[in-house]
Amino acid sequence: MTSQQYVGLFVRLFAIWLFFVAAQAIGVGVALDSHGHSIAPYVIAGLEGLTAVTLWYFPMFVADKLMKGTNCEARAPVSAIEVATVACIVLGLWLCVARVFPSLTRYVSVVLVLLHEDVPLREMDTKSVALMVESILEFAAAIALVFKARAIAAFLLETRPSNGKV
Repeated sequence: MTSQQYVGLFVRLFAIWLFFVAAQAIGVGVALDSHGHSIAPYVIAGLEGLTAVTLWYFPMFVADKLMKGTNCEARAPVSAIEVATVACIVLGLWLCVARVFPSLTRYVSVVLVLLHEDVPLREMDTKSVALMVESILEFAAAIALVFKARAIAAFLLETRPSNGKV
């Protein structure tokens, strides 16, 4: 398999997981309906579902965009930089599905319910605000890992001179 095919495979796996995250967002919406009507979880679930379907049908398009500059026809062994690039992309996708999307869905929904009930956002407890900021930072890290994978891989594989210290 080429590096693009590996990324395409993981994009398809990401699409499957994103579908399940969308289903969880619907569950959040049902739970929030008992406290006040909010369509945010349903909108988020719809966007996640649409993204999942799109990624399922076009994984190689996404893989080609993420793995720019590699020869997808090459059958030679995959280079270290390509392996590291694929690993960065996979880590970024995993971070999205495992941490970012579930927590951001929850916090966006909570913020919208608070706004709907005319509760000032400063009334949120400190822990919730800290966890929301953490989710936003994780989202930024995931985006960087996916879209700057080659640069991160090159940095990780860069050889640095050693001064004899261990």
